[in-house]
Amino acid sequence: MLNILQHNFFEEATAAGTGEILDNNLCTNLTIAVSGTPAGLDATVYGKLGDSWYSLGLVNLSDMTVTNKIEGTGLFAVGGVTGVEQIKVVITAITSGKVTIIGRLM
Repeated sequence: MLNILQHNFFEEATAAGTGEILDNNLCTNLTIAVSGTPAGLDATVYGKLGDSWYSLGLVNLSDMTVTNKIEGTGLFAVGGVTGVEQIKVVITAITSGKVTIIGRLM
């Protein structure tokens, strides 16, 4: 049976901060959707294993480039999150507009 979990990390955020943490229960792939009108966005996706948080690499699905930062809207994929216990998104900058960041684990 396929297990799908959808989670809102941020909804119409206008300032830097840490989004709601998502628990990972045996899922292997993560898709991140970033929407809104953000300018100057700088966000990072982290995975927790044990007591430490690690930055996760992302594939921008519009052009298949690999990055470790989200700097605008789009759809991003993170493969291989098996064993990652928790996932969070941290916005370190947003100069104007609003951003919504949603994750889906499968």
